[in-house]
Amino acid sequence: MDTDGSSSPSTIDEKPTTIISDDVTSTDNNMICNPMWSENASVPEIGDVLHLSVRNVSVNIVQLTWQPPVVHEKCISNYSIAQCDEKFCNETAVLATNYTADNLKPCTRYHFTVKTVTQTVQSAGVNETAKTASPKLLEPRNLRTIPGNFSLLVKWDPPESGTLCLKHYHVTMHPNKFNFHENTTKTSIQILHLHACATYEVYINAMNEDDIDGETAKQNGTTNASKTNPPVHTPGLPITHVNNISMIWMIEKENNQCTLKNIITICNCTGSNGSGYKPVDGRDIKIIDPDTAAASVVVINTTVENLSPFTSYTCTAYTANTAGYSESSDEINATTLEDVSYPPNFTFDNVTDSQFTLSWDPPEYLPGNLEEFEMTIDWKQLYPIPNWCAREEPKNPIKRNVNGSTFDYSLEAKAYTMYTVSMRAKTGAGWSKYGTPQTTKTNSIVPGAISKFNSSSIIIKENSDNSNVLDTIVTWGLPCSLNGELEFFNVSVYGTRYGDDEYLPHSFYKKHKCTEYIYNDYMCVVNLKELKGEYNYTFTISTKVMNVDTLRSTSQSKRYPAGIPPQPDDEYIESITIDPYKARRSTTTAAILLPLFPDTNGDIKYYAIIVSEKGYNNVQSSTRFDLKNKIWPNVSSWEEAMIRDFSITYQATWPQWDPYLNNIVDYGHIKAVKYTIGEDTDCKEVSSNTNKQLYCNGPLKPDTWYHVRMRAFTYGGYTDSGVFQIKTNAELNVALVVGAVFGILFVGILVTMMLLVRKCSPYM
Repeated sequence: MDTDGSSSPSTIDEKPTTIISDDVTSTDNNMICNPMWSENASVPEIGDVLHLSVRNVSVNIVQLTWQPPVVHEKCISNYSIAQCDEKFCNETAVLATNYTADNLKPCTRYHFTVKTVTQTVQSAGVNETAKTASPKLLEPRNLRTIPGNFSLLVKWDPPESGTLCLKHYHVTMHPNKFNFHENTTKTSIQILHLHACATYEVYINAMNEDDIDGETAKQNGTTNASKTNPPVHTPGLPITHVNNISMIWMIEKENNQCTLKNIITICNCTGSNGSGYKPVDGRDIKIIDPDTAAASVVVINTTVENLSPFTSYTCTAYTANTAGYSESSDEINATTLEDVSYPPNFTFDNVTDSQFTLSWDPPEYLPGNLEEFEMTIDWKQLYPIPNWCAREEPKNPIKRNVNGSTFDYSLEAKAYTMYTVSMRAKTGAGWSKYGTPQTTKTNSIVPGAISKFNSSSIIIKENSDNSNVLDTIVTWGLPCSLNGELEFFNVSVYGTRYGDDEYLPHSFYKKHKCTEYIYNDYMCVVNLKELKGEYNYTFTISTKVMNVDTLRSTSQSKRYPAGIPPQPDDEYIESITIDPYKARRSTTTAAILLPLFPDTNGDIKYYAIIVSEKGYNNVQSSTRFDLKNKIWPNVSSWEEAMIRDFSITYQATWPQWDPYLNNIVDYGHIKAVKYTIGEDTDCKEVSSNTNKQLYCNGPLKPDTWYHVRMRAFTYGGYTDSGVFQIKTNAELNVALVVGAVFGILFVGILVTMMLLVRKCSPYM
C-alpha cells in the first residue's frame, strides 16, 4: 500500500505478501491456535470470509465489510484484499474485517477478492465487485436549436467536466404532447414530427453512469412555417341556392400551428342550363376567427354568392396561413337552383267577336325549366248594360293554366269587350311576377234584343200643352247585350185598319240615337206624336251598332185609340146645306140636313145635335173625351134651355144617339142626317115630370132663328160641326090664313077648269 493511503497497483500474478501481526488475538477459547504458538503450528486449511459486502461510499471510495470464518478464526493472520480494475491490480493485507478503498477512479468498476490468510495457508477467496459512484454532471454547453419543417435540430457541447462518467444525454421538450423523451450519446439530435409554427422549450441534461441527472440546459426553438393541407369538403352535397352555393370545409391542421388567416372558395362556371343571361364566376374569401383557427380541426361554412342561377359550377377551396396558400381542394360539382323567370311577352292574334288567341315566346330571362304558364283574364264590356240585366263580368279574373311546352292559347270571348290579360311563367323556383297587362278589344256583332219593351212600353197620352193632341211615347231599355257601340235605333211604325180599302196603311220610321240613356237609367224615349185613330200599329225597334250592317229588331203591337173626329170637308158641307126658308118647318119645328163625319180618326160611334137660339151657339167644341170610361158630356137639356129662352145650347138628341137607325138619308153619293128639331111634343111634359136631366127634342119657339151644330163622337173624343141655321115659322092670323086658303082654292079651281076646257076643245 502506498504511503498516502491509496492502494498501489500490482499485477494479479504477484505472490502475496505474508504478514504476521502481533495484534491478532483470539476471542474464541476454542481456537486451536494462539499467539504463543510456534512458527511450526499450522492448520491444514482455512475457510473463506463470510458475508462479504461491498458498497460505494463516494465517487472514489468503496467500503468492504465481512465476517471471519467460523472455524480456525484464531488462526487467521490477516486478510488479503486484491483490488483490480480493467487495467491494474494491487493487493493489500488488513487485519480488520473491513476495508476502505479510496483514491479510486469515479464511475469505475473494481473487482475485489478477499482471502483468509494464516501462517501456512490461505483460503480460496471470496470475490465481489463494486463500482465507484459517478459525479453529478454540469449542464451541456452552448445549447442551440435550428428550426426545420415540422422539426428542430438541437445541438450542444458537452459539459465542462465529468464527461468520463457520462452515460448519455437526456432530451425532453415542452409542451410534450408527443411524450418525447430521447437519450443520446451524441451532441445533437433531430426532433421530428413537431407542429409547424410551434415554439418548444428543449431541455437537455447529462446523465452519469449512475443514472443521476446532471444540470439541465434549456433553449426555446420555433419550427418553420408550413402551408396547411388542402381543405376537405365534408360528406354530402353542397347546399345550393339560386344565387349562392354553401359548402362546409374541414381544415385538418394536424401538426400545423401556423396562424390560419382565411379560406378562399372559388366557383367556376362549367355551363348554363338556362337562357337570357351570361353566367358569372364567383369567389368567397372568409376570414377565420382566431379562436376558431386555434382548433386542430377547423370546420368552416363558406358561401359563394352572386352566382348565376341554374348554372353548373366546379368549386374548389384553399386556405391561407402565415406560410402562404395551400394546395386546392378536390373539385366539387354543384348546380345552382332555378330562379323565377321574367314573365313571357305575348301578342293577341285572330281577334274576332267570339274569340282571340294569345301567342308568346319563352321568357327572355329563363333561369330554369319551364313548367307552366298562367294567364289571368279580366274583361269589361264596352257597351252599357242596364242595371236590370244580368251582368257577366267576373268578380275575380279568370285564370287559365297551360304546360310549359305550350306557346299559344285560344279563348272564347264576348263581342265588343275589352279583355285585359297578364301572364306569368313558372319554373322549378316558382311563379314569376305577372307581366305588364295588355288589352284587346273584340269585334262587334249583331246586338241582342232591346229590353223592357212590351205593350206597356207604348204610352198614349194627352199632350201636356194641348189636351186634344195625343203623344205616342215609346220607351225601351238598351239591349242587355248591345255587342257594339250604339249608332242609333230605328223606330219603325206600321199601322193598318181593318175595313174598306179606303184605310191605307200608315207607316214611317224614325232614327233615334238615344243619347238620353245616360241620365235616364238606360232607357230610351221617343215621341211619335199622334197617330191615326183605331189603327193597329206595329212598333218595331231595330238596334244598329257601329260597323255591323245587320240590325236586331223587336216588335210590339198596339191598337191606337180613336181620335177627335175631323171636320167634314167644305164641299160636303156645302152640298147638304139647305136654305132655312125652304126647309120643312113649323112654328115649333124645323127640318135640317146635318153632316156625317169622316171616320179617319176612328169609327164615329154616336152623334148629338146641339141647338141654341141664334147668337148663342158660338163655341165649336172639339176635345178628347174617353167615351168608354166617362159619363156623357154635360150639356144642358131642352128644359134648361127653354127656361132660359134658348139662350144656352142644349142637346136635342138622347145620349149615345145613333142616326143610322132612322135618320140617314142616302142621296147616292152623299149621305146626311135628316132630322126635324122640335118635333117631340111630349118633351115638355116628360121633362116636367122628372127631377133628372132629360135630353129630348122639345118644341122650338115660333118665328125664331136657331143655330144648330152636329156633334160627332168617337171613343176618343168629339167635335162639333160648323153652325147650321134653321128658322121656325111665325104664328099665323086665322082670317088671313082662311082667306089665303080660299084664294088658293079659287085659283086652283080656276086653273083646273081651264085645263079641262082646253082638253075638251076640238082643236087640241
